[in-house]
Amino acid sequence: RVYDKYRKKWIVLHCLKVIARKNEEIYVGQIKRSRCPRSSPNRMHVLSYIYYSNRKNPTVAKDGYQLGTIATHFETQSESDMHCVLEFHFDDTLIKTVFYAQSR
Repeated sequence: RVYDKYRKKWIVLHCLKVIARKNEEIYVGQIKRSRCPRSSPNRMHVLSYIYYSNRKNPTVAKDGYQLGTIATHFETQSESDMHCVLEFHFDDTLIKTVFYAQSR
């Protein structure tokens, strides 16, 4: 855990947010979205790590395997533009991942 000076609170790093659980039924054409904040308006780039896990309820990075990393860039240092959106587009044999600043 680390102290976030901008938000003035303690946060835990490397926690996973499950987008699709093991054995969950996903439909062709389905899009799943997740929002995440950047740590401060001064941070112009945000990275998101994509993980796979065999566990039913993974909670931390050690519970899975990193498949990749995706980045997004913020155009401004505005406090009103503090969130990113991560989208997973499911198709027959492909999963497309899109990561962007929410203001776009």
